[in-house]
Amino acid sequence: MTTIVIGVTNQSTALDACSRGLALARATDAAVHLVYAVNEGDSKAEDVARRHAEGLLESISLSSSVPMTVHVVHSKPHDAILEVAQLTAADMIVVGNRGLVQHGRFTRQTPAQVLRGARCSVLVVDTDPADKL
Repeated sequence: MTTIVIGVTNQSTALDACSRGLALARATDAAVHLVYAVNEGDSKAEDVARRHAEGLLESISLSSSVPMTVHVVHSKPHDAILEVAQLTAADMIVVGNRGLVQHGRFTRQTPAQVLRGARCSVLVVDTDPADKL
């Protein structure tokens, strides 16, 4: 494995999935691409969201020994993740499972849409705190 794309948000569940992806990258010497999607909106709110995203990704990057590239993309989260995965010829995408299944069915949330659109392996990390007790 040479390239891992990790979808990141400021949610604790996404950060848990990011930690798992970074551990996998350390174990396999893979390069990492962190992706944070910023929804397009009014320019002032978009600028604030972009600065927040850049700060979060920089913080993750500085606290890790894994070489990584960060991407703040103006798009829907699943589109941003899939776009970066395609551009980098990713071997794997890592996302959290929040919003994946509802009432026993795949939803249209980011993890489900990434699974549907990916052209590489996808690791969906179980981030449900109830499962960790």
